[in-house]
Amino acid sequence: MKKLFTLLAAILLYSATYAQCWKTVSAGYFHNLAIKTDGTLWAWGINLVGNLGDGTTVDKHIPIQIGVDHDWKIVDAGEAHSIAIKTDGTLWAWGENVDGELGDGTGINKSTPVQINTATDWKIVSTGEEYSIAIKTDGTLWAWGWNDSSQLGDGTIISRYTPTQIGTAKNWKTISAGQSHALAIKTDGTLWAWGANGCGQLGDATLIKKSIPTQIGTATNWQSVSAGWTASCAIKTDGTFWAWGAKRYMVPTQKYMSTNNWQSIATGNHIYEAIKTDGTLWNCDINIDTPAQIGVATNWKTINAKGAYSIAFQTDGSLWSWGDNFYGQLGDGTTTNKRVPSAISCPTTAIEELLSSAPALSVYPNPANDLLFIQNGDSLGIEKINVLDMTGKLIITQDKNFSSINIHTLATGIFILQIFAEGKPYQYKFVKQ
Repeated sequence: MKKLFTLLAAILLYSATYAQCWKTVSAGYFHNLAIKTDGTLWAWGINLVGNLGDGTTVDKHIPIQIGVDHDWKIVDAGEAHSIAIKTDGTLWAWGENVDGELGDGTGINKSTPVQINTATDWKIVSTGEEYSIAIKTDGTLWAWGWNDSSQLGDGTIISRYTPTQIGTAKNWKTISAGQSHALAIKTDGTLWAWGANGCGQLGDATLIKKSIPTQIGTATNWQSVSAGWTASCAIKTDGTFWAWGAKRYMVPTQKYMSTNNWQSIATGNHIYEAIKTDGTLWNCDINIDTPAQIGVATNWKTINAKGAYSIAFQTDGSLWSWGDNFYGQLGDGTTTNKRVPSAISCPTTAIEELLSSAPALSVYPNPANDLLFIQNGDSLGIEKINVLDMTGKLIITQDKNFSSINIHTLATGIFILQIFAEGKPYQYKFVKQ
């Protein structure tokens, strides 16, 4: 009976790892950031310059937890850097920093999250290619990083290594940073743009870049915007879909005029996709006059893209991805491209307790693929680490390097992790994926 109970508990644990627990996600160029409903931070994809924030430069093909904090609120992934806001309004950044895109005053890459200045009133952030823009709770606009095309909007082409206020307006509502141009909407519903404009992506009827925010047209009913590489898309409050740029449209032009029920949009590198209010998902390429429905599901909620792949939420909280996957950015444990949406499993926050655990020890991720990481908050004296199968058979033992353990050779299944610290054994169970 005891063996049966243990087996059932293991099965329940394995099933629970696929429960839907995602709250928000941001798709970067080749990496992703997400926050779970418990406030923990997760990342996956390319990690060449520490853009995942786990302290390494090793790519991850499934979501891994970043640190142990439970107070993350907003995330945004850029080309190779990451920006986030915590629930206390503080701003954090990590990854590539060659042009000051992290905003910490240096040009040095960071492989773990670092706080940017001491302000506690950050509200919204959006990242592009080596630059970042943000809005504070007082409605002011800020930018930093690379500025060769005036994408910061400060009237110069000088890169900024710390957040710099753009203008004096205090009525900015939402923003979207593209590759080298930016879009924003004010609280009065007006549309503004600045930065590169060689393909008409600003929508001001010219091909001339703008070094400060410039109003686009006179409409006052803009609801949401999405800046891509050389094109832009937007939705108005009446549900109509608008697009410009890509050397096709010089001003915002209504697309798909027979429908006015658009809800969410994403503009990446040659990707233009959207969700309607009926929950259907559509490919809305700016160069194609008829949208193509993706699948038949009617429970899509939001969509996100910056590179050549997409990530979207369904109304049940499940997370799906498709497109290019060279660096594991789809988060499905492979590097195989997917042309249809594929579900991203929901790993647990940390290794589940089996018998006993130490409050100072945090072990993650779960399920795990190649490595288990051990965070020793109180610097306990760890003497040995063992991995056992569910029958109690010793599989791996390790008496040094207590920050991680390599489980790459393990078969898929449920295992027990033993940590011996200061004369006491602590045991956890985990799933090898």
